[in-house]
Amino acid sequence: MQGSVLGSLCFLIFIKDFEESLEESDVYLFADDASISKTYNNASYAERCLNNDLVLIEKWAEKWMVQLNVSKTNFVNFSLKRTNKSKLKLIFKNNAILEAPEHKHLGVILTSDLKWTAHINYCTSKSLKKLGLLRRQSGNLSRSQKETVYTGVIRPTLENGSVLYHNCSASDAARLETVQRKAALICTGAIRRTETRKLMLELNWDSLLIRRIYAKLLLFYKMVIKITPIYLGQKYLIRAVPVPTTRLNAGDDHKFIVPF
Repeated sequence: MQGSVLGSLCFLIFIKDFEESLEESDVYLFADDASISKTYNNASYAERCLNNDLVLIEKWAEKWMVQLNVSKTNFVNFSLKRTNKSKLKLIFKNNAILEAPEHKHLGVILTSDLKWTAHINYCTSKSLKKLGLLRRQSGNLSRSQKETVYTGVIRPTLENGSVLYHNCSASDAARLETVQRKAALICTGAIRRTETRKLMLELNWDSLLIRRIYAKLLLFYKMVIKITPIYLGQKYLIRAVPVPTTRLNAGDDHKFIVPF
């Protein structure tokens, strides 16, 4: 069945009742990976809810004869607390689940302290490797070809998850811009001391900061017109309240309330 035309559809039908079998947790499914989460203020309550759903997952797997890999199962306790972080004891198939400091989810590295340094390190490292290859081949490519390689292959790697990590630290943001500057030097053939602003004007490139702002605005617009998944716009994140139209406030203006 794997690799067949109907394989994906059959798998989706097979796991359709997985989410319905759980009672307390939020469930996130992608292909053959499943994650459950619980937002909490009371650690004991969260531990009880998660362990209850883990038992239900065991029952679901036993019912449908699915083998779950306990060794690859771990959990991350996300918190902004630097000290006295709650300790959770989670049990799955009679084994204690190990707590991990970070988790790579769909290509984005999420750390327990909710900082983006690890993910940006990952993005910049991959981008610099590709940039090194571009530098070595730059003598065989025209300027337009080098620009196409950067904008089509390297920059997407650098911007992986950019709408998420937009609130990163200034030092992390500066490291991202440094990679783009190196790409600009390769594409233009300019000397190293060339001003960054002049390089960006020459290439007609926006800074990565500006591109992140545009990306967030575009995503917000899609949420407003309801063409994003339910979990982004219609269900949790946004509620639009119409503002009465006046002479000074004409049109379809809305006041948006973002709950936390």
